[in-house]
Amino acid sequence: MEEYAVRIENVSKYYKLYASPRDRLKEALIPFGKKYHKEFYALKNIDFNVKKGEILGIVGKNGSGKSTLLKIISSVLKPSSGQVYVNGRISALLELGSGFNPEFTGLENVFFYGTITGYSEEEMNNKIDDILSFADIGDFINQPVKLYSSGMKARLGFAVATAIDPEILIVDEVLAVGDAIFQRKCYARMENLIKSGKTVLLVSHNRNSVSALCDRGVMLDEGRLMYSGSTENVLREYDILCNKKFLAKKNGKDSGMESEVFSAKDKVEKNEAPEELLFDESLKSESTFFGKSQIDFNEFAILNLNGQKVNILKTGEKYLIKAVFVFHEELNDIMFALRIKTMQGYRASWMGYPFEKMEYFGVRKGERKVFEFEFNCNLLEGVYFVDAGVQSIVGDEIFVHISTHDVYSFKINKTNQNVSGLVFMEFAPAGVK
Repeated sequence: MEEYAVRIENVSKYYKLYASPRDRLKEALIPFGKKYHKEFYALKNIDFNVKKGEILGIVGKNGSGKSTLLKIISSVLKPSSGQVYVNGRISALLELGSGFNPEFTGLENVFFYGTITGYSEEEMNNKIDDILSFADIGDFINQPVKLYSSGMKARLGFAVATAIDPEILIVDEVLAVGDAIFQRKCYARMENLIKSGKTVLLVSHNRNSVSALCDRGVMLDEGRLMYSGSTENVLREYDILCNKKFLAKKNGKDSGMESEVFSAKDKVEKNEAPEELLFDESLKSESTFFGKSQIDFNEFAILNLNGQKVNILKTGEKYLIKAVFVFHEELNDIMFALRIKTMQGYRASWMGYPFEKMEYFGVRKGERKVFEFEFNCNLLEGVYFVDAGVQSIVGDEIFVHISTHDVYSFKINKTNQNVSGLVFMEFAPAGVK
């Protein structure tokens, strides 16, 4: 059991469905008489394991049993049959904020949550600054939760659940809360939890989230475990299942379940900007600095060819990247590295300068370096984030002198071109035979 974080052994969960309240009463009065109910299986004979440190994606259509399974693992529900073994402290993000007492203030709910998860008041006091900073709901933290919007409850719920340092994190469709910048904060915190070796069970209808975060996947359908394997294979099988159900519905053979074919694009809130708007002040990322050398990262910006700072870009236009560093120690054989990624952390592009390994450069103590690069923006509609820094590569090892995650964010609005995906590729007809 020690190598497993979670073991699911032949778990089933069923509910009794009655045609009317009268039938429920009849069965209750005559317990050994005629049955007046039908059994509906939300889960049937589910059997799989999750290793310690594994990131497991759970996919399936609405009504397939995903949320029921997570509630059983986190002890919110009891299985009708079978056993669940959990090895480690669980934090479950099922319905963010749903466990809050509406009459308590946000702050009181934070300490209440800490108490029921086994933390002392002193331990929660040590975490409170991080929680409040992450939730970023201002003075509402001292107001009753019943006055909160659903978004505010979700922000506070995510901040609390991820701050208590769980060994096993259960996430059910909660990474799409709030605006684009807060979603990125959620994904960044998820990435940090994953890097620290936590076990994560993730339910999401977002293909990019599952693909970018998960090591392995399982697929549920109508309460049964249909497929288990690599993330890529599970997503492919799920696409096949969705397409079959879509065709069945189209041909008048609908199973009664809503079709949910995955989209390759993220479902994020898109606030279309006026054509002339170049910089959106609300689109500010929260940077995180790492590094082992004495370097100041003084400036990073994306400029148009007129020299104006922009964070609203257009597909097909040329732009300039500018990064400024001040070095407080002498360094040799270094390179400037830059990564552009999606909100989920999926790498869209990477660049290292100098471009050839033999051309690595050195810097003197006190030297100021300005890096400028022109590029064609071939990315398509979406919100993107930039990591940048200075590093050395020695053999197969990367030594990070300074790295800034989410140093800049930018948005690309929908183009008029009939294209979709992540990157624009220009195609020209070569004839039809």
